[in-house]
Amino acid sequence: CAEDGLYLVLSPADVEAYNDLLTNTQLYLVEPFTIVNEFLVHEKQGTLSRADFEKVVRELCPVKPLSGKVQEALTKIFDAFEINDSNKVDMSSFLAGFLMLASGSKSDKLLLAFRLFDDDTDGQLNRRQMWTFLRSYLTILVAVSSCYDMPRASLNFLIDSGAIDACASVFSAEREQGGDEDKISFQEFGAWYNRGGFERVPWLEL
Repeated sequence: CAEDGLYLVLSPADVEAYNDLLTNTQLYLVEPFTIVNEFLVHEKQGTLSRADFEKVVRELCPVKPLSGKVQEALTKIFDAFEINDSNKVDMSSFLAGFLMLASGSKSDKLLLAFRLFDDDTDGQLNRRQMWTFLRSYLTILVAVSSCYDMPRASLNFLIDSGAIDACASVFSAEREQGGDEDKISFQEFGAWYNRGGFERVPWLEL
């Protein structure tokens, strides 16, 4: 982790912790649509409460009961998305990140998450939506990493800056391809990723 250099590195131990979370919850056996539908039942004004999060997670995880260590790791995920100590998270941002733990291919989960931010259902995201979409993935990865022990302000700065950098790269490449400078479709995002975007955002590979 760093702040001045604006980079965030996941160590082998961090990746192991992420894989341990998958193994010890078995959320990788749960369909993405099931996760989305179970959480959306509890949506209130675009948010999810801590109490409802804990309830749904207990119901969703094939492993029962969850160990104290696993519950702590899941709590960190909620905390990482929490809005101003309100015991609430933005539903779309949280779900996009949490879907990383679900079953299915990376592209299918990314598409489902992409659609969560497509408020007007036109199949495209604007710059703000794309930034939030990308930020969701950085947030959950930080939540399961050793970086999470950093001061919250520094952590948010790293996450925000990383998402801004990635978002700028997406739209800059789209402009060079002669596309829309203000909106991008999932197909265009996928094309950017395959042209070399995977080097810019390798954290989407997890």
